[in-house]
This record gives sequence, C-alpha cells and structure tokens, in this order.
Amino acid sequence: MGALRSTNPRRRAASSNRLRSSSSEMNKDGEQDSTVLDLAAARGEAACAGVALAAAATEMNGEMTPQSYSPWQVFNLDWGITVFSHLPFPTDRIHLSCVNKHWNGIFANHCRPLPVPRQLPWLVLPSFSDQPLFHATLGGNTHVLGLPSYIRQNGRFCGSFPGGWLFVTVDGDNLLFNICTRQRIELPTLMERRVEGESEMLCVRVEAAVLSGPPAPPYTVGAVVKAEENNTDWIAYWNPSKLYWTEVAPAVATGKEARGLGVKDIAYHQGTFHFLSDDESVHKPVLPLINSMRASMLTVKVAQRDDFLHDAQENERKITRRYLVDTGEQLLMIIKYSHSCVPTVPTAVIRLFRLVDEESDYDSDDPCYEVKLKWEEDTDDWRTPGRQLIFIGPACSRVFDGRNFDELDAKIFFYDDRHVKENDRYVRDDMGTITPIDLILKKWPPANGKSIEPTSDRFPPIWWYH
Repeated sequence: MGALRSTNPRRRAASSNRLRSSSSEMNKDGEQDSTVLDLAAARGEAACAGVALAAAATEMNGEMTPQSYSPWQVFNLDWGITVFSHLPFPTDRIHLSCVNKHWNGIFANHCRPLPVPRQLPWLVLPSFSDQPLFHATLGGNTHVLGLPSYIRQNGRFCGSFPGGWLFVTVDGDNLLFNICTRQRIELPTLMERRVEGESEMLCVRVEAAVLSGPPAPPYTVGAVVKAEENNTDWIAYWNPSKLYWTEVAPAVATGKEARGLGVKDIAYHQGTFHFLSDDESVHKPVLPLINSMRASMLTVKVAQRDDFLHDAQENERKITRRYLVDTGEQLLMIIKYSHSCVPTVPTAVIRLFRLVDEESDYDSDDPCYEVKLKWEEDTDDWRTPGRQLIFIGPACSRVFDGRNFDELDAKIFFYDDRHVKENDRYVRDDMGTITPIDLILKKWPPANGKSIEPTSDRFPPIWWYH
C-alpha cells in the first residue's frame, strides 16, 4: 500500500493546489461552500479503492502485472470513468482527481460533467463552537459543512424541502435558505389576526414549516408559529402575495382555538397541509380563495386507536415524538418510544401506522354520511426489505423507493430531536436506524470521516434533501 502515497513534495503541493482550486471554483461569497466541504482531508479510501479496482482488473485480464507496471498508470480511461461515475459524493470525485496528474486529467476531461448518482438525504449537524458537519447517507462519510456565519452562530433549523431548501430562524428573522446556492427568501415576522372584528398584529417566530412546492410562485408555506408576546403557538400560512402570516382557525365553534390543538408535526399531502395533534387527530386548513385575513380549519375524524389511552399513561414505555409522513398515496404516523420518562434515555421502539378508512356500513345515498378514518398499525408490509426508506424529523419527513438502494438494510432513519440539554449543550446521541426484518435499532451515522460529538451548542439537526 506504500505506492498509494506520493512522497514527492512538489507532487503533494500540486495536488493540494488543485484541491484548493476546485474549492474556490465553487465558492461564491468568500466563505467555505457547502458543496465542497471537507477538501482539506483527501479521501484516501477512495483512492485505494480505485487503485485496487484497476490493478485487480488488469491482473485478471492478463494485460500486465503490478511488478511490470505502476498501479498509477493502469488506471486507464474506461476504468477511470467507471470509478468516478460510481462515487456517490461530489467531493469524493475531487479527492480522487487529486491523486496524480493522470487521474486529474481523466476527471477534468471526461468525468466532470458526469451526473452524480441519485442521492438520499444528508444529515446536517449544526454547531457554532465546533465545526458544523453533514453526513452523507450513501457513502457513509461525515464532512465539514460550510455555513454563512450568521446561520452558524444563531440559526435554528425548523423544516426542509428538496432542492437544498431549509427553514431557518435567525435573531428574530424567519428565512427560507438554500444551502446549495445560498439564496435566501425573507419570511414575515408578523401575523395578522382578527379579535372581535379588530385587527391584531403578533410578532411571531417559525417553529416548524413545510412548503407546498418549490419556492417559485405560486407556492404556500404552512407553519406553526410562536407569538413572542404570550409564547403561544398558532397555525398559520403565507404566500408571496401576502405581507403577513395569516391565522388559521378551527372550522367549527368548538371553543378550542388553533393554539390549543397541540400540533406535533406537519406534512403536505395531496394538495393540502395536514397538522397532526397530540390526540392523533388530523387538521386541514381550508385556505380562502380570495385575499382574506382568516382561514378555517377542518378536523378529520380519526377513530382513537385501541392502545392510545395506554400510551398516554405512565407505563413501561413513553412516547417521545410523533411524526406525520406523506407517501404520496397516503399518510403515515410514526411514533418513537423510550423505556423511561428520563429525557436522556434513547429511543427503544418505533411503530408505524397508516391512515385508512374505518370499516363501517357505507351508504352512498346518504348525503350526511361522513367517512371516518383510523390509524392502523402496519406490522408486516413496511418491514419488507426494499419497499420504502423513511427519513423522519419534525416538518421534514420523507419516503424514498428502497428498490433503488439495495445496499442499505435500514428502513427508518432518525436523528435526535428531543431538545435535551446537559451542561448547556444539546444532547444528540439518540440517532439511529431500524432494520425491517429483525426490528433492531442501530446507532447511526457510522463513525466514518469526521467524528460526530455526542453534544452540540446548536439544535436541532435537519435533513438536507437534494
């Protein structure tokens, strides 16, 4: 393996210069770019894999032997393109291109335009005192993340959307920030509502938010916002045609205001925002067709599941979080449990439920008939390997087709969103996966690349969707 490391100082210096050059090409605002994030540490394992692959192929084909020819030179064009095209992470390709001039030439002339393999979400791990990191699910490595200083110091993530979009609150401002392009969209900090016919303005901070689609008009943001005056939560929505957030109120006069719904998560499903409350009912805002300050809320009737009351009581397991997940065809509810009321105890059990029609005598001629729904636990189908990969997090849960990623045996990926502090730092050691067959929880991410500290001064992590 000694041949894999160049001892020529000029060669190492040239390689380092190419590395810095590749980084500066992608740096648009003078700060470290988030797409080339760990360039200081070259990926030796990628180089080793390339050399081993090329050397093994030439030996098998009888073209030459390692004794008669240098391993660097057997990395021919066809093999070079093959290896580069299979690297799942853009930085890996740059690292590999810096091994020597021959490999750099293959990358520069033939591989730079190659499409990157289809990606699964990356996990953003914020920090101020330490280096922010992100973990690439495919490839299994952790890299340094370049963030603007204002986000690194004071930002808090509260939702994400494909294309690299993250919802962030920073020093009282609400932003939609693109981690790839650094584009930022200012969101309102005020919500207008009606109180006994009078207009009232509340200063609000976004707690959780989701998009109806890519942020190019027309689009809408559904959110839970917190009023700073009285520290209460409200369901609200906003689109670019409005100056302020619009309050959402219940559709029926139940005496229970929107702030009392106890919302646990949000998802955008089949053209409508859905809010999951702590009693596991689902609420859908009915947005006005005209420019109105007030929307209404429709509560979907969901039958209480059999063991709901048991879960609500103090027993051998405690619910730590509920998630609402859109699959495209239906809604899922995923529940995490621990075996203790102590907040630092990690996740022990994960259950998955599907929102389905409750069996009843259906009379299509009855105009008053209303379909009732129920949460039905999925104990078999979701465990089938290769069916779905589910990434869960508040306001950022998504489902992927597992048949495209046969190398992963996990089914559900989750990060630490417990908001638990120890010694003025947030604990983030409750991150893991669950496998579909044996239902064993495993620690995740793996300890490859940059080490992930078990605590951080910034919270929470967030999924970065491509």
